[in-house]
Amino acid sequence: MTFFKNLYKDYQESKYSTYEGFLEWFLKRKLNFLGKIIFAYLLWTIWIVFFLHPHWFIFFFYGVIVLSIMVIFLEWWNDRKKGR
Repeated sequence: MTFFKNLYKDYQESKYSTYEGFLEWFLKRKLNFLGKIIFAYLLWTIWIVFFLHPHWFIFFFYGVIVLSIMVIFLEWWNDRKKGR
């Protein structure tokens, strides 16, 4: 867990602008050439799997919707507890 905290802290301290996202920062500054190639192959593999099994893509979006609703509820719950 400390690895991810240190990575996030490094991201906060060394990002170029406020508009630079974590993934962009990670690809530009933390991955070497081989890491970028592996990341590209990983994305290609995910695309092939979703292309060959489109019903998994639908289940993936169901999961995204459920997680989004959970995050919205948790943020609402935390704001409610803080008295905002």
